[in-house]
Amino acid sequence: MRLRSRQSSTASVGTSEAIYRRALAVFEECFGPVHYEVAATLHNLAAVLVTKRNYQEAEENYRRALSIKERLLGADSPDVALTCSNLGSLLNVLGRRSESVSLLKSAIAILETRLTPAHPQLVLARENLRKALS
Repeated sequence: MRLRSRQSSTASVGTSEAIYRRALAVFEECFGPVHYEVAATLHNLAAVLVTKRNYQEAEENYRRALSIKERLLGADSPDVALTCSNLGSLLNVLGRRSESVSLLKSAIAILETRLTPAHPQLVLARENLRKALS
């Protein structure tokens, strides 16, 4: 049963990646390269790539998503903070502690002004910062 579950999970990740890649192509064609749907899809594709340990492409997609979100939503958007937090966590996995801590602190600073202290996104960002600092 465990093997079947892993196979199903792996297939699901592969399917998710294909869907996000297709959606990204469609959104870029329809809306151009700087649109919220493009940024959101890049963010989600990056998360899938992290699960596949394709860290380089995941980082590229998070960075592109972050750039688009900052341009469209402003640097103090909770959506920007979410991408900062995820990119910061990835950089910690890659051993790039300084960059990781900086991004996670930025995410927390944004989230603290917009969310309640117990909000799951804020709790997770703080936990990720704790891991990066340990």
